[in-house]
Amino acid sequence: NLAAEAILALNPTVVIGKSTAGPAAVLDQIRAAGVPVVIINDPQDLSAPAAKIRDVAQALGVAPEGEALATKVQNSIGAAIAEAKTATSPKPTVMFLYIRTGIELIGGQGSVADAIIEAAGGIDAGTQAKVQGFMPASAELIAAASPDYIVVPQSGLDSIGGIAGLLKLPGIAETPAAKNNHIIAIDDEILLGFTPRTDQTIRDLAALLHPELAKATPAATPAA
Repeated sequence: NLAAEAILALNPTVVIGKSTAGPAAVLDQIRAAGVPVVIINDPQDLSAPAAKIRDVAQALGVAPEGEALATKVQNSIGAAIAEAKTATSPKPTVMFLYIRTGIELIGGQGSVADAIIEAAGGIDAGTQAKVQGFMPASAELIAAASPDYIVVPQSGLDSIGGIAGLLKLPGIAETPAAKNNHIIAIDDEILLGFTPRTDQTIRDLAALLHPELAKATPAATPAA
């Protein structure tokens, strides 16, 4: 829902977006005003942070610097995954719920959360239940998945009234995750954005799923 006038009022010399940016007519308006519009790829896996850094650096004419940063970020992600693999406790089943007022979706194979959960040493409950991407949540599906942990975006949890609101959703209160207070809320962009902080996201989640890996001050904390 971009507006060309609002963007051009910022006097940009280049506009960078991903494939979901639009409407297309607005992007054409910006180009017609003489401002280059660069659309970068947005992979839905752990290659995304480095890929986006490289694409942005290329668009800005600083490819060598971008390559150096991309390599550093990718190496950090690899190190975080390796650390998670040192966990000695069993892999828990983890369900990602994308929630907003009136919206309840379970993430599965191919979703952003799937990659993070697996990297952090968890078993994605949605993937295990044959969910592709995202699908509407149901009490039956949630009960069948029986997740040990439930991960939600922080702003989504806030929008439904916190933990009390989450427990009112059909099927949630009966899960092992709810009974053991294993509800984890993580900042939306950190969890879903595949940012340069993805390595820390993996470490923080791994520390919550595997207490023996716990760090002193994790950014992702159990929801209260």
